[in-house]
Amino acid sequence: MNAFKVNVVARNPKREELSTQPIPALVDSGSELTWLPADILASVGITPRRKRIFSTATQQKVEREVGYAILSADGYETNDEVVFAEPGDMTLLGVRTLDGFGVMVDNIAHRFVGTTTLARHCLRPTRHAAPQGVSEPDRTRTFDRNWQATLDPVATARGSDTISDSLRPGLAKIDTWLKNLTHSHQALSAK
Repeated sequence: MNAFKVNVVARNPKREELSTQPIPALVDSGSELTWLPADILASVGITPRRKRIFSTATQQKVEREVGYAILSADGYETNDEVVFAEPGDMTLLGVRTLDGFGVMVDNIAHRFVGTTTLARHCLRPTRHAAPQGVSEPDRTRTFDRNWQATLDPVATARGSDTISDSLRPGLAKIDTWLKNLTHSHQALSAK
């Protein structure tokens, strides 16, 4: 992997007019959080909220303070937790910040590449008023059947009473596959 640095600006989320000068940070998709010098964060009023324990690349455990900041780099911006790095700590741009930016890292061209954020259909269909003469329980059952049809049209077409009826064979295959994978992994580990 080809490491590279970007200039990160941290802003105080309570007073956005307070921001740091650009801070060179190593882009590190192996680090969960972004690490910036504690004195620089404090200089713009970003305050620690709690302490966390981190495991370093050398398997040491270190405790550091963590706070919140608005982070920006290369035209991208996000709100994120930031580690108050102490003298001797590296200045890093972590993977959660990269996810917040909505980017992938191009290690060859040393740049960020914007990605499309995945979103699942997370809203239930809207309920319509019950037709004249239809009671609330009947309307609710109709709504639930329509919602089930949205999630699992095969089960609805077969007349299954529950979604799990049609998903059960697939779930069993996945379960078998996972068991086989676990056994294979254990066999390779034993060698």
